[in-house]
Amino acid sequence: MVVLSSNPSLSLEDFRWKNRLLVIFGEEAIDKNLLETQLDEIQERKLIIMRFQNEELVFSTDTLDINVESFLKLKSRNPRADWVLIGLDGGVKSSGKSRDLDLLKTFKRIDSMPMRQSEMRKDRENS
Repeated sequence: MVVLSSNPSLSLEDFRWKNRLLVIFGEEAIDKNLLETQLDEIQERKLIIMRFQNEELVFSTDTLDINVESFLKLKSRNPRADWVLIGLDGGVKSSGKSRDLDLLKTFKRIDSMPMRQSEMRKDRENS
């Protein structure tokens, strides 16, 4: 996952090429019981899930000290979205309303990305 540096406040840019991000704004869109059963799948995909409510980080699958403002800018650039999926390259790969968020479909979306395909090929070659 993310290695914390001496700078305690991580911005959105700090995750580029290290992690994929599923950033949720507002209500809880993923059942926490499902999250707990899928932690290995989440880690395998280098995915960090975080939820913001009332401009505060209220949940994360990783212990992080983040720059909340940089993530709130993401919301201002995607005002209609309740969630945003960010790829390893830092680009928005998908977004939508909370009712449309499905963790297993998100895994499939990630698995269809070229960088993830490359990761899976390397994993198969090394096993």
